Amino acid sequence: MINTTPTFSAAEDISIDSMKEFLSTAAGSSFNICAFLYSIVLKAPLDSQPFFFEQAINLLEDIDSDKSISTPVSPYESQLKSLTDQYGDIVNSFISFFINQSTSTDFFYQSLWKAIQNNMFFPDEASKAFAFYFVLIDRRVPYFILPRGYEMSNESYRSLRKKHSIVLKKIRYIMSTEFDQKTERASLVLQELGISIPDSESSVEVVNDYERKLIILVEALNSPGSTASLRTLLDHFEADSAE
Repeated sequence: MINTTPTFSAAEDISIDSMKEFLSTAAGSSFNICAFLYSIVLKAPLDSQPFFFEQAINLLEDIDSDKSISTPVSPYESQLKSLTDQYGDIVNSFISFFINQSTSTDFFYQSLWKAIQNNMFFPDEASKAFAFYFVLIDRRVPYFILPRGYEMSNESYRSLRKKHSIVLKKIRYIMSTEFDQKTERASLVLQELGISIPDSESSVEVVNDYERKLIILVEALNSPGSTASLRTLLDHFEADSAE
């Protein structure tokens, strides 16, 4: 049996340690794992639950499990399809709304948690556990406040695409070629961006910085739809607009 109540002096230690302990050994479906995490978050004091909600989101992705202990089956797992049909769009709408409205990470998690606990939208424990699960598996969390990105006019964009058309064609070829490892493709894309592979004389700092950029690009290219979108963009690099 999984121990979810280790003895600590602070409620924060109880919840975070319980989540870590659970996730490090958990085996089971994503719904059952998230439902169990939800039960742990509920054990925290009410005013601390948004914080532990955020921690659950971060820990779920960060902690690798040895899958040594089976996760208890949630009584709501058999309802997953009907819960998705009934509440999936509502959860998506709340995520989108609070992303657009949030001025801080605290506001985002507090508002989203309050919505999950609102009986008007999620009237029972099954719907609340589902909402928690559906947030945790969404790729828009964890939430970050992003700075304004670089912008340019459509005219400048068209001009730059023409200027760099050979590089764009080469990257399109790289993206369409099969490699044994994802890092191979990413390293070639970095090379076209002016970031060369470190040589045997490179310092540890240079190698570490390169590998940081490499793994970031690998993960970016590995996001659902990103590779296909990039290929589509490169296939149409004569497009007339930056929008």
